[in-house]
Amino acid sequence: MHYYKRHLGDYSKKAGHLSPLEHGIYNLIIDGYYDREQAPTLIEATRWARARTEEEKAAVLAVLDEFFTLDGERYVQSRIEEELATYHGKAEKNREIAEERERRKRERRDAKVSATERAQDVNESSTTGARNVHETCTTGSPEQHESSTSGQPNHKPLTTNHKPLKEEKSNARASRLPASWEPSDEDVAYCRTHRPDLDPARVAENFRDYWHAKAGKDACKLDWSATWRTWVRNEKSSPVARAPAGSVSGDKFRVAGLDHSSSRAAMEASMKRHGIVVPEGDEEINFA
Repeated sequence: MHYYKRHLGDYSKKAGHLSPLEHGIYNLIIDGYYDREQAPTLIEATRWARARTEEEKAAVLAVLDEFFTLDGERYVQSRIEEELATYHGKAEKNREIAEERERRKRERRDAKVSATERAQDVNESSTTGARNVHETCTTGSPEQHESSTSGQPNHKPLTTNHKPLKEEKSNARASRLPASWEPSDEDVAYCRTHRPDLDPARVAENFRDYWHAKAGKDACKLDWSATWRTWVRNEKSSPVARAPAGSVSGDKFRVAGLDHSSSRAAMEASMKRHGIVVPEGDEEINFA
């Protein structure tokens, strides 16, 4: 016991008559008593008080005779024994409380572990049971297999792995037509193949002017090549070049798409369909 209460009034009332030497010896003895939790013998009290001279040894005997009771070989004080008993009782009570607290902690911890283990056992048993049922159906005799499948067919899979994964969203973002846009070779080829009546350069110019002037969110597209193909399909035919009025002698121009596989009459009919007017008597036109 490393601490005890010291009531100054009570001490002064009972030990106020002691000399300074006796005061020092008394306090050294009770300090050793509390610290060692055991009453001293005469030799131990003399040693605890550091008594060397005959006067100091006599003071030790005087203090022991006045404030302590000889019990066998030890000098006991009832006040100190009561406080030591109280101290040990509190210490024992605190020890029991601590042990009870630790016991409850262990029980809660063990209960949590047991619950987790039970849940794992249930999961494992359910999984094993499902697998055993499936194996029984597939590994039994042919008669058993036929009897098990002769009723209403069950197409439900054992797992949900058949569910298709959600397609990842595209990260592409719509954008405006670049200022330096020009049709690619594929774009020009598409125009020549699907709309031979159009001039790709003129179509590209109209396409570029329109989308550069367009405002708002509708001016943004994800795929400008696809937009070009739609534009080409919907573009109106350009006026076919007509021969200039007057004489065109010495000037040659080529007309694409004319039917020059047979007679000149068929060729002229084809020219009419294309809206080509040729002055009479002009023989310098190249119809190839």
